[in-house]
Amino acid sequence: MRGVRYFPIAAVVILGAASPAHPRAEQSGPQHANQDPKGGTKMEVRQQGEEWVITGRDCTAWWNPADGSVRVEMPAGPGWESKSNAGKELKVRAQGRDAELSLADASRKESEVYKTGYADGVRTRYSGFKSGAGPLDLEIALQVSIEKTTGELLFEVIPLRDPAGALEECRWPQPFAFAKAGMKNYTVLPCMQGCLIPSDWAQEWKGWYGERTCTRALYMPWWGQVRADEGYQVILETPWDGGIRVTHPAGGPTRVRPVWFSSLGSLRYSRRVRYVFYQKCNYVTMAKRYRRYAIETGLFRSLAEKEAANPKVGQLRGAAVVHTSILYHMQPESPYYNKTNPAANHQLTSFATRQSQLAKLRERLPETNIYVHLDGWGLRGYDNLHPDILPPCPEAGGWEGLRELAESSAKQGILFALHDQYRDYYFDAASFDLALAVKGPGGEAPTGNWWLGGKQSILCATQAPSYVKRNYDMLAEHKIFPGGVYLDVFAIADLDECYDPFHPMTREQCAHYRALGFREIRSRGMVVSSEEPVDFAVPDIALVHHAPYALVPNPEKGPAIGIAVPLFSLVYHDALVVPWSAEAPKGTWGIPDGDWGFLHALLNAGAGYMNIEPGDEELARNRALSQLHQRVGWLEMTDHQFLDDGLRRQRTTFADGTTVEVDFSARTYTIRYAGKTVHGPPEKAK
Repeated sequence: MRGVRYFPIAAVVILGAASPAHPRAEQSGPQHANQDPKGGTKMEVRQQGEEWVITGRDCTAWWNPADGSVRVEMPAGPGWESKSNAGKELKVRAQGRDAELSLADASRKESEVYKTGYADGVRTRYSGFKSGAGPLDLEIALQVSIEKTTGELLFEVIPLRDPAGALEECRWPQPFAFAKAGMKNYTVLPCMQGCLIPSDWAQEWKGWYGERTCTRALYMPWWGQVRADEGYQVILETPWDGGIRVTHPAGGPTRVRPVWFSSLGSLRYSRRVRYVFYQKCNYVTMAKRYRRYAIETGLFRSLAEKEAANPKVGQLRGAAVVHTSILYHMQPESPYYNKTNPAANHQLTSFATRQSQLAKLRERLPETNIYVHLDGWGLRGYDNLHPDILPPCPEAGGWEGLRELAESSAKQGILFALHDQYRDYYFDAASFDLALAVKGPGGEAPTGNWWLGGKQSILCATQAPSYVKRNYDMLAEHKIFPGGVYLDVFAIADLDECYDPFHPMTREQCAHYRALGFREIRSRGMVVSSEEPVDFAVPDIALVHHAPYALVPNPEKGPAIGIAVPLFSLVYHDALVVPWSAEAPKGTWGIPDGDWGFLHALLNAGAGYMNIEPGDEELARNRALSQLHQRVGWLEMTDHQFLDDGLRRQRTTFADGTTVEVDFSARTYTIRYAGKTVHGPPEKAK
């Protein structure tokens, strides 16, 4: 990890072709005890045979430099071991070919005790690798230590020498052995909202959502495994170029490990991961441990804090979320272009029409907060001409029409927000210049016809904040002041890296520039939102489009991956407003087959989506959601439980004691407030 200072070395042992013979296993090497002079935890690091033993407050770690494996002993229980999964920890590219290497392949392994003042452990340097017939000029160090105050394990990967940028991936620490035992053993994954993978799950894991952090694969950079009641949790402390590799054949068992990816062609900087071991835990325990980590590191910023900084955020409490549009226009080269019905390629509604509809909706909901998200208000509509989207759609009423819609909404107490986009970069935008697009290692820019607007590339995020500023300065010049802005895909699309020498960018820097875009909007007193809740964005946004469950094979429709659980809500419920579908029971984006999305909305105490011209039943369902969200939307979700063996009856609990029970089979719900209980009768699927 950058910034760590390493203290003088106490002992060095070299393993490999040129090293002395290994001591016998029963022999014990030098010991290095550390007693805090103020009476803190006693730490001990010693060598025993080819292994190093690190003893801390709550566990003992046995580190084997020969193959990079770790064995963790707990005060009770069998502990955890990775030796059975050792091998192929490195992916390198040499002589034009990719190859997988093992730590055991290094001909030179040099181990040393080190102390940092907060943790004691062992550092091992690996060199002398070969790929094909030739040697690799590659040296890395791995560190294993125990933190003194928490007793938690820290693992670090430190690139020391790699002038050719040969190292593409490091897959370490190795997976712990994890036996099949049905739901007694399960893996906890914050893949989208969250899921549990039973150790003998019948489905083969096929990596449907990729591996990288800050994407649907990992809304939050952690995961864990539970074995009966004990378990361990992994927290990636350097998440930007990290990810998860899951292996699960049909019927199990499950193997999970961190993956560290190169950044701009090399590993570049130290990577660190924290392992937390529990003698008694479940998935809620892990979510709450990560919540504490998010608070400690500044990732968590509550809705109460956001409202204090911008009172408009308070208009999201109990809000009905209306998603509507002005113009959908499909270019002929777009994959969405309708060749059989050309009229369908230009769907227009005027600003005045939307203004009239919202006025009528306000009459029907005089006491309910309303948030409006407006798509397609720009020059040629939704997903067209970005970033040069001004003037507002002339066919729909232009500058004056948009201004009147924004002003009318504000007068009626409706929080009015614009959909916007600063990643998709269209060739026919007025200021398009391929020089500003992201570039790959060979200087190439990605191009394609992916969305409605036709041919495009990807704008380098270093440029995005300046475009955001320009556009909202122009809107302000025309006296248009939306209450909120949605910056599309900034909080979900893969973090980009750029090799252009005039605007190089790492993935970490990409996140920084996207955050600057959020902050530009926030500085104008507007409520900021984005697509999905990857947690680097949580401090800067107040609302997301959705945070539903991961389905097989994608969120459009299908069964849940494993067992759906609200991990994100358990961590961040009181930090973000998440709308859910309140439609009649039917297949809905991100809702597992057979489930009613409305019940998931209640279970997560989210806001409800509503059509701009809702029917009476939709209004009734949204009133139930609004009442619940008004009560607990700014409160922590403290617990989630399954209430039956079939996992169809579930309960969530919130910080004020409110509980929500749902039955997905009977399609019923019960909400217990202090002094009041609300029952939802079964409704026929429509």
